[in-house]
Amino acid sequence: MKRRVPVETFLEWAVREELVHEKRTNIGSLASAWARIDRYATLGAMIDSGANWLEHFDDRLAPDADAMAAASAMRAWCAGFDAHAAFAGLDPLADWAACDAMSDVRRVLANRIGERSPAQWREHAAALLWHCAYAGRAPEHDCPMPVRRMVSIGGKPAWFMIEKRKGATGAVLEFEVDGYDKAKARPRPGAYRKYEFAVSPVPAMLGRADFALWRMAMAGIADALGQVMMLRWEVAPPATPWPAWAQGFAKALAEKEKQAA
Repeated sequence: MKRRVPVETFLEWAVREELVHEKRTNIGSLASAWARIDRYATLGAMIDSGANWLEHFDDRLAPDADAMAAASAMRAWCAGFDAHAAFAGLDPLADWAACDAMSDVRRVLANRIGERSPAQWREHAAALLWHCAYAGRAPEHDCPMPVRRMVSIGGKPAWFMIEKRKGATGAVLEFEVDGYDKAKARPRPGAYRKYEFAVSPVPAMLGRADFALWRMAMAGIADALGQVMMLRWEVAPPATPWPAWAQGFAKALAEKEKQAA
């Protein structure tokens, strides 16, 4: 009888117990890890990081066929990942009380998403899925709202402006610059003062974006593996629920899936 488990559990088993065998704990970069899986799938061999760079498996060390299906599903999902489309409508601050300091965080998040090329996002997605499966946990996304304070420079409230520039990928990004004209000793036209969070929430917000990516991947990979004839496993939908801050985003995703069906 096949063992039915959530997709997170299945990927954890596949990566930790099969794809990264205890004899090969030093897997190096993600690219080299994927390359080894590909090499085994095609040649029945893994590239070793030691002096004997080509290591042939006997049957006892060969990755399980179901684990190879997991690797293929992970890689296929990452290859089709479009971050700019996937993150449309995502608001990692949805569970916070509205305040003016949020605009800075949202702008930084938008810039971080826009600065990465599609290829960089696909590589990031692959790294995230691989390492989460190996660690046996989802990306951290807990982030209580920090206290606010007025932004000051030299003990005096600072002035700011927004400038728009093209990023490395050609996307138009917004950058905040100094809004005080020192020569005229006055604020520039359109300059403003602002509040900031005492502790930057940007790293935690990027963690929430990673959680959304991971959770979307779990659903997509579970669907893909549901179409594969597995030998010993039956893969169930993800057991990890969408958190409160992402409920609106999750509903929008479900609606998109209904329209696409």
